[in-house]
Amino acid sequence: MDLIFVIFLLHFILCLFFFIFRTVTGQFRIMSPFVVLIMPIFGPLAGSILIFDTFRNRHVDYEKNFAMLTGAEKSPVFDFRRMTGDFVSAEEVFIVNSNSDRRKIMLDILRQDAKPYLDVLKLAVSNDDAETSHYATATIMQIQTDYQNDIANCFAKASDPEATEEDLKRYIASLLRYINSKLLDENLLVRQRLALKGAIEIAVKKYHCMEYATDYVDNLIRMGEIDMAQKALQPLLSVPYPSEEAILLRGRLFIKAKDRKGLDAFINELRQKHVTLTPMVQEEMSFWEGQRSSENG
Repeated sequence: MDLIFVIFLLHFILCLFFFIFRTVTGQFRIMSPFVVLIMPIFGPLAGSILIFDTFRNRHVDYEKNFAMLTGAEKSPVFDFRRMTGDFVSAEEVFIVNSNSDRRKIMLDILRQDAKPYLDVLKLAVSNDDAETSHYATATIMQIQTDYQNDIANCFAKASDPEATEEDLKRYIASLLRYINSKLLDENLLVRQRLALKGAIEIAVKKYHCMEYATDYVDNLIRMGEIDMAQKALQPLLSVPYPSEEAILLRGRLFIKAKDRKGLDAFINELRQKHVTLTPMVQEEMSFWEGQRSSENG
C-alpha cells in the first residue's frame, strides 16, 4: 500500500513540475517526451502506444495530409516542430516568437527561392530584432537586383533584330513580375509601366499577340490613361460572355475616372443580369458598394 502511494505521489510531483516549468518558461517541449516516459505506469504505456502507432502508420505522409487538409501548400508555412512542437505560419513567428526563431525562419527562407515570401520579408524588415531586419533587407535588395538583371537580359534579347516572339514574351513576363512584386518606388514604377505598355503594343502590332490584353488595360488604368484604357477594354466587353478580368477592369476604370454614376449603373446591371461571379470578384464588388454607401452617407 505504501509502495502504491509513493508511486502515485512521484507521478503527481513529476506532472506538477512539468506543468509549472512549461507554463513559466515555455521551453520544456524538447524534454517533454523524456519526462513522459519516466513517469511510472503512464510513461511505458504511452511509449508503447507511440511505437505501435508509428509502426502502423509508417507509410503515411503526415506533412502532405496536413497541407491537403489546411491548404498549407498555397501559402508560406514553415515546419517549426523541432522548435515549437507545431506548424506555425511565418507571419505569426515574426510577431510572437523569440529572436532565435525569427532568425531561423529567415535562414530557412534564404536556403530557397525567397521571391514567394516577399510579403513575409517586408514584414520582417520592420522587426524589432536587428539581425532579422538585416537579413530581410539584404534579401529584398538581392531580389530587386535579380529582377533588374532579368529585365536587362530579356530586354537585350528582345531588342535584337533577330528577336523572336518568345523573346518579347519573356521580356513582358519579366516586367510583369517586377511590377507585381510591389518592390518599386513611384518613379521607377512609372518607368517600368511605360516599358510594359510599349512592349505589349509591339507584341500586338508585330505578332498579333492578344494574350496580354487584360494586363495592358490594367496597366493603362494604373497609369491614369483613362481614354486609352476604355478604348482597349471595349473589345473585351463586346463578346457575349465577358471574362471576370474584363468585368473587374471595367469597375476599376470607373473608380479611377471617379465616375460614380457609371459605377452605380454597372453594378446594377450585373445585379439585374444575375451574373455568376467568383467570391474574389464578389468581394471587390462589395468593396465598391461600400465605398459608394460611405460617399452617399
